[in-house]
Amino acid sequence: MRNLKKWLRWVLVVVLVVVGLALVFNEQLKELGIGIMSNHAADQKIERVTPADKKHATFNYSGVEAANISNMLKAMRSNPSVIGKIAIPSDDIYLPIYYGVSNYILLKGAGTLSPTQKMGEGNYALASHHMPNNKLLFSALGKTKLKSKIYLTDGKRVYIYKTYSKKIVNEDNTSVLNVIPGKKICTLITCRTWHPGVTQRIIVQGKLEKIKKANDNSLVVFDHKSNLPKVFLKMHMGY
Repeated sequence: MRNLKKWLRWVLVVVLVVVGLALVFNEQLKELGIGIMSNHAADQKIERVTPADKKHATFNYSGVEAANISNMLKAMRSNPSVIGKIAIPSDDIYLPIYYGVSNYILLKGAGTLSPTQKMGEGNYALASHHMPNNKLLFSALGKTKLKSKIYLTDGKRVYIYKTYSKKIVNEDNTSVLNVIPGKKICTLITCRTWHPGVTQRIIVQGKLEKIKKANDNSLVVFDHKSNLPKVFLKMHMGY
């Protein structure tokens, strides 16, 4: 009996240590997972939206949860189709684009806010998370400057936009998603900060300037830079 109590006491200590470490390194684990996923997806081939993508898609951005370990693990197990890519070189943003804004999708890259939107037409809207690490997802939108170039590709063409508007709005302001007659724009959305419960959104909008055929020369802008945490790169990749 005494040995059993001693064994249970040690099990409890181990469990508490593991839980404590998980809490301490929670953010680092999330950053590592997100960095690995977005870097891997950035190298994937662009595909069409599949029936599976449509089945699991949601376009309710207001229902998106804050980034957490549970959703990150779901994201790592998921395999949605990469339907495009976005690059904002001035802000070191290089991400895959997915269909919809499911919680797991927004931890892998940028998600579309409408099932019918098309690059180069109307108002092409994308959303992603804001993380403590400015190199992840849409975290760097807060420093985007006017006249910055936004590059989108669907694998067939490259669409070049120039930012003309940057503002902060409340989460219930959906007017930023409206199609503006006679204009072809893109709209990028993320939370104002990474803190859970934040109700304001950063909105960056760009006007379509040019469309190019997708080839080796025009696609070079999407060559992504590693956004893995520096400590991981130093320990495991010799950077």
